[in-house]
Amino acid sequence: MSYDTCGEVFLDLLTLFSQYFHQPQKLYESFIYKVLTEISAQRCILMLLGSDKELHVHCALDENKNTIKNLRSFSRSLPVEAMKNRSIVYRKKTFGQKENILGTESMDAFDIRSVLCVPLITSRSVIGVLYLDSQTIISDFSQKDRSLVQALCQHLALHIENAAIVQAQRHQVEMYKEKLQSELAYLK
Repeated sequence: MSYDTCGEVFLDLLTLFSQYFHQPQKLYESFIYKVLTEISAQRCILMLLGSDKELHVHCALDENKNTIKNLRSFSRSLPVEAMKNRSIVYRKKTFGQKENILGTESMDAFDIRSVLCVPLITSRSVIGVLYLDSQTIISDFSQKDRSLVQALCQHLALHIENAAIVQAQRHQVEMYKEKLQSELAYLK
């Protein structure tokens, strides 16, 4: 990625947020597509915290922007670590490294070379994690890549939080309308 165009990336992201404000799944797919376009990862998975306080996959794409059907082959412990610590988790397995000094057996089991997990943090809490990985030796997440993904995730988290607030306000307005209509009907 040319970091001279970083501003263009954020403008594209703002366009996505406004275009798909009421279509979260389309937004998630477009967001991941944008991340995969800018960062050399083989897979990108968006996980959001559910009401059961567990991470649930909302969108998963591979480097060809195809939906990933088999989601068993990725580390579950690293996204949880990113959420718990409210910070980026980055693991890289160097060429020839055989033992698991990274602390994740799944990286060894699935021959994953690099993993990047970025928490989605709102003003209130951590609401999810963006997970990226690569099996290739040459793909690595540079400091610039990690900073860019972190900034993009901050914007996504704020958008998700704002959309939830708008949805809650609309629900409240509908409840007030119903209450008002029933009171007006009573007065007639």
